[in-house]
Amino acid sequence: MSSVFDHNLPNGINDGSVTPYNGITSTVLNYAGHAGYDYVLRYESVLAAANGRVSQARWNQPGNHRFGLGLFVRMEHDNGYATLYGHLSATTVDVDTNITDAENGRVIGISGNTGHVDDENCDPNTSPMCSAHLHFEVKRNNFAVDPFGWSGNYMDPWVDHQEEPNKSFATSHNVWLEYPAISNPARDPNCPYPSGTPRPTPTPPSGAGTVIVDDGGANYTETPNCWTAASPAAAYGGDLRYTARVTATATCQAQWNLPAQAGAGGDYQVYAHVISYSLALPSGYVSTQGVTYTIHHAGQTDFAILNQWAFTNTSHTSPWVYLGTYAFTRNGGEYVSVSNLTSDLDAERYVLADAVKFVPLNPPPATPTPTPTPTRTPTPTPTPTPTSFPCPPTSGPYEPNNSFTQAAWITGSVNLIAYIECASDNDYYAFQTSVPSNKTRHIEITLTVPSSVDYDLFLYNANYQQVRSSEKRGAASEYIYYAVATPGNHTFYIKVKPFAGYSTSTPYGLQLRSSLSGESIPAGETVSASGVSFGIAGSSRSLPTSAAFSSPLPVPALLLPGLAIFGSEGEGWLQPMDDEGQPRGPLQPLVGFASQIRPGCEWLHFSPSPDGRYLAAQANCEWGGYVVLADRVNGQVTRLGGVLGWESLFLDWEPGNPPRLVVRAEPAGAGGVYRVDPRTLEAEHLPVPEETYDVAFSPDGERVLFAVTEGLGHGSELWMMNRDGSSLTRLVSEQRHILALPRWSPDGKRWAYIRMPDSEVPFPVGELWVMDGKNARLLSDWADAGRGYGPVWSPDGQTVAFVARENVADRLADLLLSRLESNLYLADIATGRVQAVTRFENAWIEEPVWSPDGHQLIFHGIIGARPGIWQVHLASRRFSLLIPDDARAIVWIPEIPNQ
Repeated sequence: MSSVFDHNLPNGINDGSVTPYNGITSTVLNYAGHAGYDYVLRYESVLAAANGRVSQARWNQPGNHRFGLGLFVRMEHDNGYATLYGHLSATTVDVDTNITDAENGRVIGISGNTGHVDDENCDPNTSPMCSAHLHFEVKRNNFAVDPFGWSGNYMDPWVDHQEEPNKSFATSHNVWLEYPAISNPARDPNCPYPSGTPRPTPTPPSGAGTVIVDDGGANYTETPNCWTAASPAAAYGGDLRYTARVTATATCQAQWNLPAQAGAGGDYQVYAHVISYSLALPSGYVSTQGVTYTIHHAGQTDFAILNQWAFTNTSHTSPWVYLGTYAFTRNGGEYVSVSNLTSDLDAERYVLADAVKFVPLNPPPATPTPTPTPTRTPTPTPTPTPTSFPCPPTSGPYEPNNSFTQAAWITGSVNLIAYIECASDNDYYAFQTSVPSNKTRHIEITLTVPSSVDYDLFLYNANYQQVRSSEKRGAASEYIYYAVATPGNHTFYIKVKPFAGYSTSTPYGLQLRSSLSGESIPAGETVSASGVSFGIAGSSRSLPTSAAFSSPLPVPALLLPGLAIFGSEGEGWLQPMDDEGQPRGPLQPLVGFASQIRPGCEWLHFSPSPDGRYLAAQANCEWGGYVVLADRVNGQVTRLGGVLGWESLFLDWEPGNPPRLVVRAEPAGAGGVYRVDPRTLEAEHLPVPEETYDVAFSPDGERVLFAVTEGLGHGSELWMMNRDGSSLTRLVSEQRHILALPRWSPDGKRWAYIRMPDSEVPFPVGELWVMDGKNARLLSDWADAGRGYGPVWSPDGQTVAFVARENVADRLADLLLSRLESNLYLADIATGRVQAVTRFENAWIEEPVWSPDGHQLIFHGIIGARPGIWQVHLASRRFSLLIPDDARAIVWIPEIPNQ
């Protein structure tokens, strides 16, 4: 355990100390404001904490794999509880997987260091072992709570300071049935956490069709004269291979080939046989902490990083270590391999090569085992769960409506009230709607839930197939939006189901709203946001190579156009510039965000509103992120509050008067996409699915692109609609790719986007595509992907600038940012010609900025280990170094019109 739950506002607010579950404040329990527990698990199996349903298994931000929790899993449990598992390197479950065997040690993923992780002793971008850990978080009704409860002798400060109306949601209970094994329970003598007995490792499956390939045997190959054979008794088959690691270029390889077998294709679990270095290697030799297993299957390649040094151990006694589940064709040419190229922190390490096991998952067993009812997380109160009794005869106004065939018919847009009268009372409603040709029918359903109970909302089609659901947990209102574009008459069913509790005295409210494209569509659920205001940072700090702020221009710098530069703490400077991108004087102070940065967070990017008045800043934290808004006219800086104050992600600006921020609530609970008025901070739902992860408004604000995915491995879709939700059109559907970072051309006639593999690889090679609504064209197949950099249109809309990956063949660069080599490229939209703007070697380029006249590009880069802000004149290709310093972000700030 390296960081604990801070009861004094576990939402990223820094008060200088940590208050753990026993109420004794400390300064050595890592950082203040932490909302969960960090366990030092280096590429080890992560087990489900309790039985439940997997609601999410995906990247926190599919276009940026260094954001927030990175690759994470969220599970839903009884009584409004949810658990989150962040920074994974692999997942072993899918959305809607029901886990009923958690007590046996159900593996849901492999820990890693994806997302935003930080370590003062090493660089996560250089080694995947650096800061590899599991972020474990427990929520109740979407509020972070401490699974160890609260045993302090005074009021829990989290409950006392919590600003939401129902403070009971923040009450923490000790919900451990079995304490986790903690290697350092006495990290702070004032705060010893109870440590449980290490859990034995589940025995890996070995069903019919299992294939084991051993070193030195059939289907195994290796680079000659590279490997040393050893014969420890614990090795599979009595022998294994080892070789010294290297850090530059691989010189040795071991490969386990999966033999071809007709008709045996399908999904296979893959395991590597690893034994302790004390058993495997000669005295004084230690095995590697970061070897990469390459899995070549079904025409594609994936990677899994394994800490061989960590296995076996007291909590993982089996020598078989899970590497992931992959689809194999069994047509030949498929294999698992390792090389002697590693990413260790220590110099003297050795790579082990023993056996690899392939366990088929399909076809399923001939006699499937009935799935037992999931065991729910126990209610954290001394009150025993009451015995379940049959539901008495119901007498509500729409009863009996306890099944599809008994559904109560409702017509048109309607508001009704009804009761859930016992724990097994499910209410069904049916309605019909028609869709004319060339129209879209928009359906909105809102369920208002009585306090102290938890009801869920479901929508089914005429074949009783579920098409949408809302399961927010707690007494929160449930909301479903669904669009139907197929002409004709359609029948739908609504189900209201009690998840926890029921009320015979207080009814629920059900509202059905239906409208055609072109009609006025209700905005839906509205949430107020609030925040704390701060003045302009006004810092006298300058970038190290620039003069201190002096000689202010006659026009206030806040209103000038120019290049905004932000440092790592969010301090802001403005370099006034003319339309040709030439400096107009010294750096000037700009509204800054330094007062809003939190422990464990960094500033990711900054985005000015179309009118130049407002700046949105995205904080990237170990547990997620939050959005801060600055008003450049009055200097007010505010962190969004309400549902967007916990975990939120800035997506875009919606043009208008005023423009509005488009923000996603992350990662679940009251999730969805909201548009926020920067004057009042009031937020309303944007009518897009909760699975939306990217949004882009057209320059005139009348149309919006949005991308959706159900989770890792499910592919993605790109949609377009009018700003009111009408004319909903699916543009692209991908089975194996993520469509990320769509960007409109200035004239609103085209858009460009990045297409990248839908996989667990952090930094894959992507593709740059452009589309005009009818046709999509590939412009480049070596776009930088996984870092959150999108295409950038020139002011005239004829060219797209993008960051391109140079070392495409370097597979280790897929895993480590430090291995990436990139340059700046231009793609001509008319001709499709792609040409390099920069030709740096060993360089790392970030997303560029165009000058207003389109003649120059400005970008931040690390060239030869030297960071700086560069400017290139496109006609002459001449470079100049504007500021020889590192910067967190650079953006062009337009001039603010007269206020």
